[in-house]
Amino acid sequence: MLALITLTAMAACWLGLTSASPITKRASPLSVNDTQILQYACKSIEPRVRRMSLMIARSAFAVTAENLEHTFYSDALSKMDAAAFEAAGYPPWVRNRSAAVNDGLA
Repeated sequence: MLALITLTAMAACWLGLTSASPITKRASPLSVNDTQILQYACKSIEPRVRRMSLMIARSAFAVTAENLEHTFYSDALSKMDAAAFEAAGYPPWVRNRSAAVNDGLA
């Protein structure tokens, strides 16, 4: 979880530092105040950070789903040997395929 938070913070910083807005010439130095500059910066960075956060969340979900799938196959295969699959009426290739799927997830 800490790694995910760190990765999210690093991505947010990277997006904020590497995606500059185009430079526009101001009419005079007094036409823009600090508050307006900060509001403009937040508007331009916020959507990028939100998109990056969604991408990270989706990746975390995918990894969690794969871990659950691996645990499911590992537990099932450890509880049932080839004889149990045969007693349930499955041909031998079913257990072999389940083992191959589990090995692919590891």
